[in-house]
Amino acid sequence: MPRLLEFTTMFRYVRFQTEEGLPQYGIIKPFHFSVGTGEEQIMVLDGTPFDHDLGNPETTEETVARDQVKLLTPVLPSKIIGIAYNYRDKAAEQGKPIPEVPFTFVKALNALRASGESIRLNRHCTEVHFEAELAVVVGKSCRNVTEAQALDYVGGYTIGNDITDRVIQKKEPTFARAKGMDTFCPLGPFLVRGVSWEKKNIRTWVNGQLRQSGNTSDMIHGVPKIISFVSEFMTLNPGDVILTGSPAGTSALKAGDRIKIEIDELGSIENVVEYDV
Repeated sequence: MPRLLEFTTMFRYVRFQTEEGLPQYGIIKPFHFSVGTGEEQIMVLDGTPFDHDLGNPETTEETVARDQVKLLTPVLPSKIIGIAYNYRDKAAEQGKPIPEVPFTFVKALNALRASGESIRLNRHCTEVHFEAELAVVVGKSCRNVTEAQALDYVGGYTIGNDITDRVIQKKEPTFARAKGMDTFCPLGPFLVRGVSWEKKNIRTWVNGQLRQSGNTSDMIHGVPKIISFVSEFMTLNPGDVILTGSPAGTSALKAGDRIKIEIDELGSIENVVEYDV
């Protein structure tokens, strides 16, 4: 029988692969980052996080050790929305004016990659950059919401890496190819419920060297504004992902590079860069 968890202010949802190769959802226990991952357990959910109230999830009696399963991307969205030039230092770095409204684009779903999976560069890629970003996960369907209502529709937050081919981005009027290639959107490792988007440190290391350091307080358009704006022209569905922009400090990647992105309270995501054969 499903059971309702006792109230807590924070949940870390995961999507993982069972021994049979099937995707399943669960909640990491303990709920906060208090012990090493080897001691953590996954409480298996009854269905998906979006089948129930995200703040009051229902679990089965089953638990599995986190270090015994492969974590997948925390959600499978119907769409991935990106916001470009949303940090003043980033806009200046790329010589762009401050956008009066959120500058939106769409990433292809085939770009999704879980933590631990490789980012693959094809033979056309000559200058590919990482972009560490706070990712918003929509919790329930919404359309035409106000900024005051927007956070009521947030299911939680995770970490995104908006991998971008800079050469193509500069040559083409849209971002479809530059940002939509296979593996160009690592996402994870958790969907974290019960935390704020504000004042979150974002850091990126490449091969152990700190390359990027920013804070969400430097966003031009905050999460409420972004959700309200996007919902004016498209319906947002449960599980949809909005990448909220990257601070300055992005740089080119090469095969063999290991990228680690960390955001306060959201954990970290790591990927290695490889070339397609």
